Amino acid sequence: LSTNQNQISGLKVYPNPTNNTITLSVSGIETYNLSVTDISGKIVFEKSLTGIENTLDISSLSSGAYFFTLNSGDKRETVKIIKN
Repeated sequence: LSTNQNQISGLKVYPNPTNNTITLSVSGIETYNLSVTDISGKIVFEKSLTGIENTLDISSLSSGAYFFTLNSGDKRETVKIIKN
């Protein structure tokens, strides 16, 4: 069973699909951890982030699908991203 209580409010991840950069926009949290996993579940990128909006350079990632998981306290949300 899934509830919205533990999701990160106001999360926007764009553009999707993307080529070299991705922007994460959140509201209601100051700091959060980001982990990026590939389709096989291998963690390919991890970073602690602060602020409402962060733009990340993902040009080093190969083309394909990735899961961006944001964690902040008891809140967690995962978004699927396609990198061209």
